[in-house]
Amino acid sequence: MLPRRVIPFINRSNSHRKDPEGPQTILQIGRDHELLRLRAKIISCAGYTVQSMTPDQATPEIRETRGPRVWVFCHTLDFYELALLAVAIRNAHPADKLLRLASLNDIGQAPGLFDELLEPIMGVDELLRVVAALAQPPTVRKTV
Repeated sequence: MLPRRVIPFINRSNSHRKDPEGPQTILQIGRDHELLRLRAKIISCAGYTVQSMTPDQATPEIRETRGPRVWVFCHTLDFYELALLAVAIRNAHPADKLLRLASLNDIGQAPGLFDELLEPIMGVDELLRVVAALAQPPTVRKTV
């Protein structure tokens, strides 16, 4: 029998979240429901509200979304899906921030399509740091 893996979650008191004026909702898009659930748990422990969806569910959400948001694109999406969704979000909500989670066999990304790219070797702390940086209002945002 394999030993259990323990994934430490941060406490809300140790949250990376710094500014209540930034986006409070993180929208993540992917195909692996278990991975989305785990990532939602991690990001919500940092004080954010996380909404997970598949690419099919994302299109109506783009139309209904109000206010600034951070969108997290899972590595389980095909590049053409990423590009189509990212362009739709950019057109509908130019102030929203887009984070691409790369895969090991990633072909790259179109320049300027995403605000940040997170490599698979980065850990949970780096994910939370990047989400917090993207969630800050433009006047407060620091380069990541």
